[in-house]
Amino acid sequence: MIRFVDASGYTGPNVRWAEVKAAGVVGVYFEAQVGNDAPNEFFEAQVKGARDEGLLAGFYHFAEALPEDGVHANRDPQGQLALAWKVAEPLAPFELIPILDAESPEPQNWIRDRVTSAFESGWLAAGLAQLDLLTGVRAGIYTGAGYWPAMRGAGLLDCFSTRALWFGKYLGSRSIWPADDCSLPTPCPPWTQCDAWQWGDELMLGGARLDGSVATDAGWQRFLVKP
Repeated sequence: MIRFVDASGYTGPNVRWAEVKAAGVVGVYFEAQVGNDAPNEFFEAQVKGARDEGLLAGFYHFAEALPEDGVHANRDPQGQLALAWKVAEPLAPFELIPILDAESPEPQNWIRDRVTSAFESGWLAAGLAQLDLLTGVRAGIYTGAGYWPAMRGAGLLDCFSTRALWFGKYLGSRSIWPADDCSLPTPCPPWTQCDAWQWGDELMLGGARLDGSVATDAGWQRFLVKP
């Protein structure tokens, strides 16, 4: 199994990446932007620190898939992805494909936020297309067991099924790596198997708390940017 982690603005700039690599980690995904609200102010320091230790780097955008309200700018996918790319582009090209993080707003808040499964699906499809356009690389998607099932039929679009899938479903222990011979969880349609599995968010490595993920050898190949 391939081990990788992800880091965000909450992680801070002072991760001891040599210790992360010594734990068998080969790559890191870094949050570039949260919705239309906040860039990761530590993005550059985090990416450079990881690369200095020979770790592969990629970036993700935490999507806030919300309708326009006439008050808040850049709620649309094009605006949000432009903000994320503004953070990430100075450190491009990346070794790992870009990822659209699809988990917000949480389904229990959809009525309050005036969204439907069809709206979420359309927003995410447009966001993935925009990420492809900006980076020149076919983007993958991160989603989880707490979000994707609410998409129901709207999540069956072909534009999702052909994307690399990184799936979040936590173990009871969020701090112990799964066994090397573990099976990745079976996610929701239209996928029959995920390519990578985020199993925990309490992994203490290099003096920081990171999210831990694993991938099969074949799955990991889908996250590597090919020359």
